[in-house]
Amino acid sequence: DGASTVSIGCIMLGRRHVVPRSSTGTHEYILNQVLAKRKGDDMSWWSTFSLEGRTALITGGSRGIGRAIAELFAQAGAHVIVTSRNSADLDQVVASIREGGGVADAIPAHVGKTDDVEALLRELAKRSLDVDVLVNNAAISPVVDGSFSDTSVDLWQKIMDVNLRGPFLLTRRIGAA
Repeated sequence: DGASTVSIGCIMLGRRHVVPRSSTGTHEYILNQVLAKRKGDDMSWWSTFSLEGRTALITGGSRGIGRAIAELFAQAGAHVIVTSRNSADLDQVVASIREGGGVADAIPAHVGKTDDVEALLRELAKRSLDVDVLVNNAAISPVVDGSFSDTSVDLWQKIMDVNLRGPFLLTRRIGAA
């Protein structure tokens, strides 16, 4: 029973809920779409969706889609581990989940930095947390003034580290556990 890997560009939980990138209040939008009691059978899968006894690691879990996924997975019974660079925002997410009766912890890490990814993995092991579900949600897409040809090599490397290298390292290590 290996880890499940979910790459998030939209949330996929039995049905596809696509969130427009320009929407404000993204996590409220997702939660309202996923948790709303709507007519018809398009939400019938939710009554059987359970993550009881599972541990879910969500990168970029301090806001937006990552926070929405963390809250949703906690409501489905998962022990949620959120990670991002911002400790204060992570603490708010954990507090919110716990206030709602869920189980959550925070481990600050920058997935674009190999040392942080290794420290995150060590901390998971130290806490004896086996990850069942990995959500590689952390990503950056900085605005570049000018054209693509004006993008610096350093910025390009940062994008590749956060968007590709970090998820690769986490998926490889957690998937092998």
